[in-house]
Amino acid sequence: MPLVIAVLALLMAFLVSIYAPTAPVIADSITSRAGSPVHSSQSQEEDGNRIAIVRPSFSATAYQDAFYTFYSKYRNVPSGEYVTTSLGLLNRTLVTEWKWSEQLRTWFNTEAASSLHLVLDETVTVVDETDVDSGELFENGTRRYDVLILGFTEYVTQREYLYYKLFVESGGIMIIMDACNFLAEVSYSNGYVSLVKGHGWEFNGTHAWKSVYHRWPEENTNWVGGNYWKYWYGRHYDYFSANTSNLVSTYLRTALGENITTSYGGHEENLLQNLTQSEVIGYWHFLDSSEYPGEPIAAYMHRYGKGTVIHSGIMASDAIMSDRFLGVLLAAGIRFGLNGNIEEWAYPEALVPSDDAIECQTTLYDRDGNVAAGALTSVAYCDVSFSAITDVLRGCHHSNLSSVAGKLTERPDGEGRLFQSRIMQGRAVSDNCWRIDIDTLDLPNGNYGLAINATWKGIRSPVMFNESIDVLPFSIANDEIPSVYPWIGTVTVGTSIAVAAVAYVWFTRNKARIVTTNVRPA
Repeated sequence: MPLVIAVLALLMAFLVSIYAPTAPVIADSITSRAGSPVHSSQSQEEDGNRIAIVRPSFSATAYQDAFYTFYSKYRNVPSGEYVTTSLGLLNRTLVTEWKWSEQLRTWFNTEAASSLHLVLDETVTVVDETDVDSGELFENGTRRYDVLILGFTEYVTQREYLYYKLFVESGGIMIIMDACNFLAEVSYSNGYVSLVKGHGWEFNGTHAWKSVYHRWPEENTNWVGGNYWKYWYGRHYDYFSANTSNLVSTYLRTALGENITTSYGGHEENLLQNLTQSEVIGYWHFLDSSEYPGEPIAAYMHRYGKGTVIHSGIMASDAIMSDRFLGVLLAAGIRFGLNGNIEEWAYPEALVPSDDAIECQTTLYDRDGNVAAGALTSVAYCDVSFSAITDVLRGCHHSNLSSVAGKLTERPDGEGRLFQSRIMQGRAVSDNCWRIDIDTLDLPNGNYGLAINATWKGIRSPVMFNESIDVLPFSIANDEIPSVYPWIGTVTVGTSIAVAAVAYVWFTRNKARIVTTNVRPA
């Protein structure tokens, strides 16, 4: 008997599935074909923020009436002599500032950066050096970011240095905008930054003495591509020459010309010392050729492990607010890091400002997933595709919307019943597409209008905008019986099966009773 009931239940479920609407299943299959952004297989946050910039707090601390005051005070101490006074200058409270990289931070607040969807704390995560030191570039051994931007990082901890190296080795793109990177080692503990070794000194906590200038010269040459060369001021360069076959160089030459004038005169520079796995983007041209050090001062790409270091070769933070091409160089590096190439890209390709109307395309589909033609019957759905924000760095589109809804109203044509308007909430199916499901069996036949409304957040603006962006007209013409009794077929079949099951059980039980009654005692 239980077997019979189970078979009947399966039969009823099968019949219900035949008559039930299938639009949600079709909608999901269509959704699966929608385009999606290109993501790195190495990145932990596939759908999140994949760009980070490091705030150089350790270097800022060293310059805050600290290390350099000590260097100046004891510059004439002979090699081999210990210094045991004024050691507090080599052990200072952490200063969370940008210092020499302040102009780099400021660039991310410009319209050029905003047009490229590069906004601090929105699309670009700010990571402090203390975070890097504690291992926050990684999660469970996997990189959190695809692109890491460094400004003036002269002083780093040993752990921080190794994390940067591992970031590149595992496939990350590290863009170093300022020279004199990774020159000296410091330690960080309990809110204090202490010199360990480099910049001509060594410190163990109780005394200091003259020591090496470069802390990791061979290591830097190996995976970064070069080392710090010189500190100077004045006018030493007159232009930047983008004259190589490197893809970034080709892009700069196409966009800005081969010899690009610059306001950068000189400050601190790096040498390109490792030409193995290196490609020169462009050379900094000396006003006086006799100043050329013998190894190039150049912007370059150096491949190490699975990743790449992109280096400006100079203190780019000094000139990024006045030299447009340094912003282009940075953006091209980010584009390369996220997309793998920079071809077919115009800089800057502006996004739609937050106070402009959103452009969208609405398409109505029937229950079979075909574009609706004529009056609708049964279930249907409307796809609303947006191109409000073009994220050129990732090579994809984002609508930046928080919600989409459709306001359904009957269009007066002199016939039919009055219909009270209703709000139909949409659901996101991809980065640039929202879907509104419509059950026409729940509506009277007639002509309708679906007004599409969107609530969205503009870039760098906390204000939410609610705008009517499109009106989609359509009509409904269901057959009378299905429109009034949409489930009559399923209910009839189910009821018939249930009645048959009950009759079978009743007949079986009564037959058993008759047999029992007719049995005579032995």
